[in-house]
Amino acid sequence: MKFNIVAFAGTVGSEPDFRTTITGKEVVSLSVAVNDPYRDFQGNLVDRTYWFRVIAWSALARFAGNNLHKGSQAIFSGKLTSRSYIDASGSRRSIVEIIATDIQQISKKAGSEDNKSTSEDIVPKFINAYDAAKNGYTFSDC
Repeated sequence: MKFNIVAFAGTVGSEPDFRTTITGKEVVSLSVAVNDPYRDFQGNLVDRTYWFRVIAWSALARFAGNNLHKGSQAIFSGKLTSRSYIDASGSRRSIVEIIATDIQQISKKAGSEDNKSTSEDIVPKFINAYDAAKNGYTFSDC
């Protein structure tokens, strides 16, 4: 058996980059920070941060574009992909990305007034292929 499954919780580091491809497909790119605290040799707690690029398509892209903002916390699951490209200086670059299959928002809205929680703010929002189909979205264009 071969598995390509990634799941992690993190904080959105910048506003989602929502766009539509020339073929009409909706896509969003997110920069997500994941903290990984550990103790060094002297016993001091050190907080290491990893940054991941998350890509979501179609209904997940709309969900992320409408609900996630800089500072939002969410749980992401999906699969790892890699690709390479030639940058503006002519150098070959490689990038590893997570293609999201599920996103669950776990924090209140970023920038909510006075940081006061309301029931709407703290209810987790979740979307996956099943939820999207129930709401009339299709994934045929992914």
